[in-house]
Amino acid sequence: MNTITLRDMANIIATSEKRAEEKVFNQLKGLAGRNILTAVPDIYGKKGALLFPQDEIYRARMLLAALDNGFAAEALAKFDSQMRSESREVYPDSKQVERGLHHAIAALAVGTDKWVFQIGQLRVDGELDFSGHWAINGRHGSAPDWLAPPPDGFEYDYAGSFEAVSTIMFTNICQPIFAEIERRKKVES
Repeated sequence: MNTITLRDMANIIATSEKRAEEKVFNQLKGLAGRNILTAVPDIYGKKGALLFPQDEIYRARMLLAALDNGFAAEALAKFDSQMRSESREVYPDSKQVERGLHHAIAALAVGTDKWVFQIGQLRVDGELDFSGHWAINGRHGSAPDWLAPPPDGFEYDYAGSFEAVSTIMFTNICQPIFAEIERRKKVES
């Protein structure tokens, strides 16, 4: 298993996005401190640094995007759970499409599909809540596209009224990270 430290995650994200590394590192430390990022148990890096599976960098980047887009720290566990949930759909041509963070990460190596995570925020019984799902190349599978009107003769029946829809462009923000990791592998070999 390839592992990575928080410091390395911060450096890769900062390098690929031209961001301040220390700010990214502090945000990642906060996520790890809340046990939202999952360290490899009982294995430590230099100077006792926590080690994380290398793919955790993409999950971390999506969580940073949620924070950057106004999600409260208290909502990140739910956001993370929805982002990591898996779904499968069989298209009329019998092609099976699986959605979930794991599949979005795997798609980075192929580089042909555009993955996004769409979050609908709605008010239910006076409280603001949200729900999220993956879309690939504009196809939402069995989940509705909250930005598109429902098909003729069909009405969506939601538990509350929508206030906002956010889209986090997974491929756009994670492909540069993938490229930076690949560049570093070539330099090291």
